[in-house]
Amino acid sequence: MSRAAASLICLLVLVSCSPLPDVEELRRELRQADYGPTSVEHRTTDGHGVLIIRVGTPDGVPTDVEVTEVAEIVLTTYKPPFDELVITIDDQRLMDATTDELTQRFGEHPTRTRHFKGIDIPIFVATLVMAALLAGSVVLIWWHGRRRPSPVPPPYPQQQFRPPL
Repeated sequence: MSRAAASLICLLVLVSCSPLPDVEELRRELRQADYGPTSVEHRTTDGHGVLIIRVGTPDGVPTDVEVTEVAEIVLTTYKPPFDELVITIDDQRLMDATTDELTQRFGEHPTRTRHFKGIDIPIFVATLVMAALLAGSVVLIWWHGRRRPSPVPPPYPQQQFRPPL
């Protein structure tokens, strides 16, 4: 039972940490575009995901071109789905847009989707992992129940009681 619990905990940790490589890749792309200190947060509350980007510019004066460039970098680099994008440049909140508004403004970006031929890849992988864990548990339970019980040792010979003479 403890192995199954440990496996489940490992699975949950892996699933919860999955956006980390995407966050690091986004930070790297923003740094390569000469945006100073960067902060990337992906918050989800009640199924509503908000991606918050905070960057700095070399001259300290944000422009609309920089907002557009940051939004395009985010949309082409960051793969996990989100519902709202908030961009703050040099401590000025310059964009707060939903995915529908972003799609109208920049078009559909195929990198944001995690589907392959109509299959949602993370859900498919999670289903396969859970099926493998369930099958492994069933096999272990069956194997444990199939073992022969340990042999019972023969009883000790009883000494016959001899009355004293």
